[in-house]
Amino acid sequence: MATVTSRSWRHGVVTDDDLTDEELLRAVHDEQTLVWVDLLAPSVDRLAKIASELGLPFTAVEDALAPKERPKLIRHDSYLFFTTYVMAAPDHDQSRFANCSTRVSGWLLPYALVTIRLDDRFSMSPVVAAWEDDPRLLAP
Repeated sequence: MATVTSRSWRHGVVTDDDLTDEELLRAVHDEQTLVWVDLLAPSVDRLAKIASELGLPFTAVEDALAPKERPKLIRHDSYLFFTTYVMAAPDHDQSRFANCSTRVSGWLLPYALVTIRLDDRFSMSPVVAAWEDDPRLLAP
């Protein structure tokens, strides 16, 4: 089962840090709320359910989970899809940096960001901390 982290903000203030599927669906349509959902190693079924709730086609799921995707940004009618590779810190027990890049994909909707990580080699915690350190980044 996928690990799901979620958070919503209203006017830069956290309003929820563990959204249910129903809360997610309501929040993504609220122009005053900004929503982030991070899925770690989601199954096709789980990702398809979220995509469906957000009104995204199944091809969005295929893009997010396809092996060996190249970095890209694609504009669709109702969302943007991106895939990027990030450098992850090596395991502290290792002295080399082999295989330190990992993929992060996502869907960007008007009031929501869904990030999809296939493994846990990159932590979203510093990213969220940077968002919360600059309220302008959390303005709808």
